[in-house]
Amino acid sequence: MPYPFLKHPIDFGDVHSSEEVIKSTWNDFRDALKNREFTYEEVSKATASGFLKVFDELFMLCTDRFECSLKNVERNSYLKRGSILAETEAVDYERFLPKAEFITQSNRFSPVGVEWLYLAVSRRETRAEECTIKECRASSGNRFGICTFSIKREFENKKIIDLTVADDLTYEQINSRLECTYKEICRARFRRSRRRGRAAAITVAENNKIKNAVEDWAFKTYLKLMSEQIFKPLEDTDDRNLMYAPFQCVAQYFLDKGYSGIKYKSTVCESAKDIVLFDKTYAHPVGDIKDFICLLYTSPSPRDTR
Repeated sequence: MPYPFLKHPIDFGDVHSSEEVIKSTWNDFRDALKNREFTYEEVSKATASGFLKVFDELFMLCTDRFECSLKNVERNSYLKRGSILAETEAVDYERFLPKAEFITQSNRFSPVGVEWLYLAVSRRETRAEECTIKECRASSGNRFGICTFSIKREFENKKIIDLTVADDLTYEQINSRLECTYKEICRARFRRSRRRGRAAAITVAENNKIKNAVEDWAFKTYLKLMSEQIFKPLEDTDDRNLMYAPFQCVAQYFLDKGYSGIKYKSTVCESAKDIVLFDKTYAHPVGDIKDFICLLYTSPSPRDTR
């Protein structure tokens, strides 16, 4: 079933077909950046066609469904940041803050030298810590440090974009919610028709309810497709700068709209999510630093807590 409010031929009722469209438009998006048709900062050019055009149309319809405050992100959750440590180095909070001189490779949403703050988040502390270990590609025997972060009170109301809202839903669940809305409205119209003895017209309220349900269905279907098809771990042979360029353009898109970060799917850890904050001062280190020797990807056992 094509989504009637978009000008792009994505059939959300055909998951396989939609997957192919999203992968194809994403690859075209990446190739356009590779061929210098526009840079990652030229958002207006990027939204003129292809992947970001479709995303922009959907985003403008469903903006409130993407948004989440930093206060809500932190509520009942743990924010963690980790790092592989040198054998003899002294460790303090400064070690876990991003510094331009040490950012010599592109990150998923930010290029070389950009001091954005990447954190793992989960409602379970051990899962957030496991995510930091996997994100850093730590190996058994590595000395590793993990630091807890907290959102500063003055920034709690800052808004970020949550790209993970559909990750834990199945396509059947997403479709079922839309079907339930249609059935509910059909039953209500049937009851009105019986009382009046003639076919009852759909009300304005019912029409708006259907429209909202279709928007929510398309929004969640697109995000789930996007999460599954785009957020993939890099292979050792991948060109990091090329593969991350479209993500960096997406980040610039949200930054230009006044948002403060993105919550997104971890490509290496299914049990937690990741967050990137566009200003590293929005959160600060708190509590003890865990300093330990990695034993595979198990929950860390602190060797020295400070």
